[in-house]
Formats: sequence, structure tokens, C-alpha cells
Amino acid sequence: MVPITGRDPRKFVLYNDGQPVDIQLIGADDGTFDPGDLIVFYAVPHTGRFQNYNVYSLAITDQLNTAIMGARPVSTPGDLPPTSTITQTVHVERDLDYRSLYERPMNVDHWFDTQLYANSSTPTVTRAYDLNLDDPVTTSGTVRLTVLIHGGNSLATNPDQSVAIRLNSHTVGQFTWDGSIDKSFTANVPAAWLDSAPNRIYLEAALAQLPGVTAYWISPDWLELKYPAVADARKDLIVNQDRIYIEGVGSASPDLAATGFSSPNVAVYDVRDAVHPVQLTGVTSLPVGSVYTVAWTDAVSNRSYYLSTQDALLAPSAVEADALSNWGTPNHQADYIAIVGAQRSFNGTTTLGGEISAAAVSYTHLRA
Repeated sequence: MVPITGRDPRKFVLYNDGQPVDIQLIGADDGTFDPGDLIVFYAVPHTGRFQNYNVYSLAITDQLNTAIMGARPVSTPGDLPPTSTITQTVHVERDLDYRSLYERPMNVDHWFDTQLYANSSTPTVTRAYDLNLDDPVTTSGTVRLTVLIHGGNSLATNPDQSVAIRLNSHTVGQFTWDGSIDKSFTANVPAAWLDSAPNRIYLEAALAQLPGVTAYWISPDWLELKYPAVADARKDLIVNQDRIYIEGVGSASPDLAATGFSSPNVAVYDVRDAVHPVQLTGVTSLPVGSVYTVAWTDAVSNRSYYLSTQDALLAPSAVEADALSNWGTPNHQADYIAIVGAQRSFNGTTTLGGEISAAAVSYTHLRA
């Protein structure tokens, strides 16, 4: 591993998918990276196939890094505004059943929850999904529910797939479609329907939904709920976290406030552009009871923020030294690179592997 202690942090460059990501350097004004100094960046989830984590690469270069996080001044409200109502999202996905024969776009995985199979023995099958909501506002507003499901076998009946969806005890609707395809359903329902503990989404497959069909199944992929919430840095208004992600703001007012911080030293970042976030300057922090409330005025569109004290910033789940390969050089000593599926062997049982083996040339395996 290349040591970075004592190196010039101004020459550190962070990459994601080959693109530089703006970073903020804290404690590195002396030109050396020392214990206690920080590299702050805004990380986003991976959205493609094959992994459920994202990877960022830190490189030490010979040039000064120009991808440095900027700052943007904002004003302070004349009076402390009420705590803002914000938009939060909960995403539920259970990857338990691999369906290799389902036709899907190349950039989408084939993992699903276990099937809901309605037949003569079990004419109705119901699945419940708990929603881990944080400080939901249920007195007004709406929630937006989206469900993605793949149909099972195509049948002669049209339609041949169906699902009924409930939020707690409230019926969202029954949705039917035809064919073994992905189907997405979205519905806006009252936030007052978030009236259970815990709140749950129910999916139901039933023969009664498809007259003439004797058996069918559906494969749930994921469900997502966007809901109004209190801008509070505590979990359920109790557990201190000292950080909060504001996906959106429920009010058109430019005055914003987030509460629940244990310290007045809260950094507010505008994260509308995940590659180029900026820190807001001019934010005020005031004690309100036993916690601190952060307030600012910002009239930009599509507002989205990340707030955190320095101690509450998240660390990467792992830091690994990059072992550079020689595949991009003439010294790689391989004539072919064969990418084979996990279900195939390494000893030339595939057509490509057999051809390579018969040619008696060197090749490298990458396990998919």
C-alpha cells in the first residue's frame, strides 16, 4: 500500500467510474496529509448490475487537483423558520430468487423475491414488506408508492398476471397485465394511510383476480415509497445521528430548517450534482431546547442537501490498496481473456473455452 501520510493532499484525485469527483480537504492547509485530516466527498449508491456497493478510487498524482469542492453563499432567515417538511425515500428489495430465463434489459439484474404462486391449493398468496420510515408526517400530504414486478409464465388468457397492493389496511389497487415481462405500478395515496406500527406494504396474488386462470405466479423485484418527513437529524426523533439527507423539500418557501443536532457545527452541502457538490456558507445554527436547529434561505430549484457534523461523517465500508494489473501492457502473457459464467467450469467446457484450449494458447479466466 502506498502511504499517504505526509503527502501533499492537493494532489489527491478521487474517481468514480473513471470520472473525477470533487473533494473537500479538511485540516490539510499545511500541505501535508496528517492523522486527523479528512478527505470529504459525496458518495452515491451503485445502480448497475453485479454489485450492491459503489467503488471510488483515490489516486496520488503529480499535478494539483482541480476537482476541489466549491462553496456557495446563502442568506440567513430573518426569523427561525419552522422545521421543514422534506421528502424521504424507503426502498425495499429482497434478492432471494435468481431467474435467468426472465427477459430483462442488459443493465438490470435477475434477482427477485421468492415468487407469489397462486394455484388450486393456495388460491391466495400474500407477502408483507415492513417499511422502515424515519419521522413521517401523516397529518397532510401524499406518499408515492412504486412497485416493480415480473410476470411468471405467459398463459393463453389475456391478461394473465395480476397483483393487489395494500398499504397497511388501505387498498391501493389491483393491477393486471399480460405476459412474462417487467411491470411497474405507481400510485399516489394519502400520507394519513401511514397509520400502523410498523407500516407495511402487502402484495397479493389470487386466482380470484384472474377468472379462468387455474395457476399463475409473479416475482416481486422491489418497492419504493416516497413520503413526507420531519427534517430531524435524529432517528425517530430520539436516536442521535447528527446527519440527514434531504432528498427534496415539501414547501415552496426558500426558508429551510433542520433540527435534532447535538452540536452547532453542522456543514450543509448542496448535492443536486453528486459529482460537484458545494458547501453552503452563511448557514446559521441556534439552540432550540436540548438540540440545535440549522437554518438557511435558498431559492434554487430542485433543492437537495446533505447535513452532517464532522464527527458524524460516514467512512467507507472498506479501503483497499489497488493491485495494478498488467493486462493493459504487452507483458500480460495472455492471448485471450475468457469471461465465463459461474455455472461453467474453468477447464474448457464452454465452446469458447474449448476453442481456446484446442489452440494451445494462454488465456486468463475472470469468474462472473
